[in-house]
Amino acid sequence: MEASAPEPEAEAQPAAEAQPDAEAQTAVVPESPAEPEPAAVEAPAPQASALEGDADKGHSLFRKKCMVCHTIAKGDKDRTGPNLWSIVGRERASSKTFNYSNTLKMRGGTWNEADISSFIAGPRSFIPDTKMTFAGLKNAEDRADIIAYLKTQTD
Repeated sequence: MEASAPEPEAEAQPAAEAQPDAEAQTAVVPESPAEPEPAAVEAPAPQASALEGDADKGHSLFRKKCMVCHTIAKGDKDRTGPNLWSIVGRERASSKTFNYSNTLKMRGGTWNEADISSFIAGPRSFIPDTKMTFAGLKNAEDRADIIAYLKTQTD
């Protein structure tokens, strides 16, 4: 009869082990809902607003940095660079009177804000054989301001 006594004790031990597992599972459950909250706080993208610039500042920067080679008024002739009237949303290499690099001609597409920003940040990085000798405008806010100004120069 003594042999039968240890068996009930063995059954009691697994039941005791099941309780800590249940406690561990309940401890994990509250942590899961807490984790998504910080992700939701980090979700807003301030970069989107960084692309919005000041057109007045852009006008001033354009006069200092771009007008040496580009015109901006509708119908003006090209200079060393093409006229930039209505450039945002315009097809690349679309001026009939300007001789663009072959790479720009073959690239195709339209000039969007992101491409213009990349181009004026480093023209030779964006299009390696570009004829544009401008070293680039490294300040993202300055580029956003110029793009804001360019967007006003359209029909």
